[in-house]
Amino acid sequence: MKISMMRKNPNVCFQIDQMEDLADWQSVIIWGTYEELVDTKERNKGLKILISRALPKISSETVRLSPEWPFPTKDYTHIEGIVFRIRVTEKTGRSEILDTENYRK
Repeated sequence: MKISMMRKNPNVCFQIDQMEDLADWQSVIIWGTYEELVDTKERNKGLKILISRALPKISSETVRLSPEWPFPTKDYTHIEGIVFRIRVTEKTGRSEILDTENYRK
């Protein structure tokens, strides 16, 4: 459903948060344009980036891009699915980090 929505309106945004606790957090919002990678060269380039990223040792089936995971494959043609990128047009972020040196208990 999300892919269908992005095909109809390629102007997208998403938010990424990392929170240690209420005094130590980061948040980023990114706006951009959705682009499907249908050209074989571009699709393979995108898959190579996804496959080379650091992943946890224990993961679910949905995180694995190929049956050979965690071992890299050279042949990306057997990897199914839609590969896309977001061309970033704008980003903003906020954070709060507790100053432990000046923090009074």
